[in-house]
Order: sequence, then structure tokens, then C-alpha cells
Amino acid sequence: MSPGSPRHPPPEASPARKVAALLREHFAAGLEVSEATAAFLERTCGLEALAALAAADAPGEAEAESLLALLFSPEEELVERVEAFLDETGWSRAEIKKTAAGLCRELPRVRLRLPGRGEGGTLPLTPPRVEGFLERLGVGFPLPGPLLCALGDAAPGTPGMRRRVRLRRARLAWGPETEAFCLLLLERLDPARPEDEEAFSFALELLSEAPAAVGIESWLETRRGLLLRARERGRRQRELLSTAPVETLLARGERLVAVDEERIARELSWMDRLALAAFGRRFPPADEPPARVDLRGAGDVEDLFRRLL
Repeated sequence: MSPGSPRHPPPEASPARKVAALLREHFAAGLEVSEATAAFLERTCGLEALAALAAADAPGEAEAESLLALLFSPEEELVERVEAFLDETGWSRAEIKKTAAGLCRELPRVRLRLPGRGEGGTLPLTPPRVEGFLERLGVGFPLPGPLLCALGDAAPGTPGMRRRVRLRRARLAWGPETEAFCLLLLERLDPARPEDEEAFSFALELLSEAPAAVGIESWLETRRGLLLRARERGRRQRELLSTAPVETLLARGERLVAVDEERIARELSWMDRLALAAFGRRFPPADEPPARVDLRGAGDVEDLFRRLL
């Protein structure tokens, strides 16, 4: 084997060794900075300043290091290729550190390629940078075996692999109820239907915010109640604005807030899809907001409600 050719692990290699071999190949080819990342960095500090930061072995400042960390944001294609090697158990912190240290020993520096500029110098590979890269790949997050089985041997680039990546990176607190709920969604929401995929993504967002002491069905009903109340507030506010200018309403002490009614309508539609897929029923017609919403165990509900308005 020539010195520059990629090394592939034997078929019986552990997932960590397979991922390390893939990342060794990835870093050896150099880091290609995306146009969006390059544009952000150019607006923030200028690409010349970035090149100077990259050339320094130790930038020394947390802000500088956070800018350089943007260069270590894995593309979705790489995330999916790594996911194909992962199993139901997330890596331990020690395993992440060991893999990062090994990669840094073999590749102390990595070439940068900037869009439209070609080579942009080299950047030291340090253990914290590679550890952060591994964490963003999702290697430390578990994914229950039944969900892996339900998704089958999904190949990178397929809808099944995209769902698998999203499930792992959602960082959910897995338990029997969450696992059963997600299995039903995988079975009954069609990845070829955009509305179903939007509902699936929304479900992961809801699950990531669900209080531990509240069941999923109850949590959906709580969120739906908050949405209905926010929608009603938007309707009443429109009525007020049709009767008087904003300045007059503010002078009267009215509290006006921006209510995204289109977003609320989409979320209510997604909730109906989720309820039908997971519980075999739709919610009652959303004509009137509930008189009260049960917020027991809902954590920082004030912050949650703020984000709905």
C-alpha cells in the first residue's frame, strides 16, 4: 500500500475503528469550507484574519477558538456515512477522547480549502477540536435497538438514513413510551410525503422538550392547548388593531405581541397527524381554545409560551 492511499479497517473492526478510518481519510483530504460558513466568517472577522488564526498553533482566546470550531462542522453526507457504523450504544467520553487523540497523532495538521480561493493554509488538529467534531457527528448518543431494526439497513443518502440520523441527534431521553411512540411514527408516517416528514421533525422537537413526569399524549394536548390560546390571542389582537392605531392601543396599556398564526396552523396540523399515527385518533376540532391548560410538570412554561408568540 502506498503511503498516500487511504487505509480501510478490516470488516471485523469495531465501530470506533471504522469511524476513525473514515475520519482519517476525511481529514487527510483537507477541510473544505462551505460557502455559507466562509461568508459568515468573512463578515465576522475576514478570511485573512481567519487564515492567521488557523496558522496559529494556539489562538488562545475562546472567541477565536469558537470561530475555528465552525470549520469543524460536519456535512450531512459525512454524518450519514458515520451513522452507518454506529450501533445502539453511544460512545463513552473516554472512547471519544481516545479516538480524537489517535487522529491528532496521525494528522497533526489539516489543509483548509476556501471557496473560490483554493488552499487556505493549514490548521492544527487538536484533541478538543476533534472531540467537538465527533460530538457533532452524534457518536455519543444512543439509539434503541428496536428503532435501528425498524429502519433496517438504511444506506447513506436514503430517507431511512436521514431519519436514523435525526433520531440519534435529537438527544432524547429514551424510555419505553418514547421508543414505542417513535416506532409508530416510523411505521405510519411516509418519508415520501413532505407533510409527514415535517410532522416527524416536529415530533422530535416536542419530545426533546417533554417534561419527564408527563406522558407523551398529555404533552401533545398541553402544547396544543397553548397553541390554541396563542391563536385566539392573535385573533383578538387583529380585532383591536382594526378599531384603533397601534399608538392608541399602546397608550391604553394594551400589550401587543407578534403572533405567527401561519406557524401555529402548521403545528396544529402536524399534531393531528401525530395523534392519528400514534394514538389512532384526531384531536377535537380546534374552533375554540381550551378554558384552561394543564401545565403540571411542564417546566419553564413561561419560556415555552414566549416562543409560541
